[in-house]
Amino acid sequence: DRRTQCSVCPHQVGVSTSRRQTAPDLLLRYDIDDETVMIEATTTHAHHATHHTVASFPWKSVLADYSTFLNAFLGLNFLFISYAFSLAGLVRGLVMTVPVIFVCLKSCLMLVDVKREMPGVMASMDAASASPDAEGSAQAADDEHSKIAYGDAARFAAGEEAETLVNMLLILCHFGYCTGYLIFMAQTLHDVVQSERHVWSFVLYPLPFLITLSLFRSVRSLTPFSTAANAAFVLGFISIVVYISMNFEYNPYDPPLSRMPLFLGQIVAVFDGIGLVLPVEGAMRNKARFPGIFTSAFGTICVAVVFIGVIGFMTFGISTSSIILLNMQNT
Repeated sequence: DRRTQCSVCPHQVGVSTSRRQTAPDLLLRYDIDDETVMIEATTTHAHHATHHTVASFPWKSVLADYSTFLNAFLGLNFLFISYAFSLAGLVRGLVMTVPVIFVCLKSCLMLVDVKREMPGVMASMDAASASPDAEGSAQAADDEHSKIAYGDAARFAAGEEAETLVNMLLILCHFGYCTGYLIFMAQTLHDVVQSERHVWSFVLYPLPFLITLSLFRSVRSLTPFSTAANAAFVLGFISIVVYISMNFEYNPYDPPLSRMPLFLGQIVAVFDGIGLVLPVEGAMRNKARFPGIFTSAFGTICVAVVFIGVIGFMTFGISTSSIILLNMQNT
């Protein structure tokens, strides 16, 4: 085992070679940024490190980041997207959804680009790449990278006034997230148990669990919870699709144009998860993969949400409820 400079990337890597008993091949083990990469090369070409082919991909890390982004943006949005389409109509809704999706995606990618243009970020990442102690330096740079907040990026891009404005809007944004989810959970628990107690008391039941989750300092620590939540979302998504498929009946409805502003507010709320982009990106082990992983997760969300919105609105028409579960009778 030895440490060497990778000829492909600027990292210091640990390399160990072992000859297989069944074939004259070399198996190279590269430890890069806490990720193990297995590389195979023929004996005759072992000295050409730049031509090695990566045989193992860090799927676990990539899937964890993908799952976290999916959970951060998806939420319960697929439950009220059908109602949003009932405010605009099928054609107008689809036409207006496209630019909203584009703006939300572009804004999130630009936010991370601004963060990476900050002098402190670039300096810390460059120092980590050049340091002999790559692992320790990379961890230190990672910690500094994850500490950068929305206000810091706003101050770097537009000054202190922008920092104050962004921080105020961020507080309002997260307050809205938390309030909406608490109300939904309380109402759902109240309806499931069919209690005669007032619904406000059910707001208190999830608090111990939520307070415990808030004590985690890294978003990446919440990966198991995100995975479980995504599994629940998939189950709920499949249940809604199955119910609508079994009861599908096209009910055309053309709402008045005066309801378009309400549609825009609903659709922006569906796709806007920018308040969670920096915490999740800061917790990624390999931040260079952010654009690909985020775009894939966001694309998955767009397809799933728009699909539910279209078939839900086509089925229930003018009777589409604010939460589609209310249209699913006897479920």
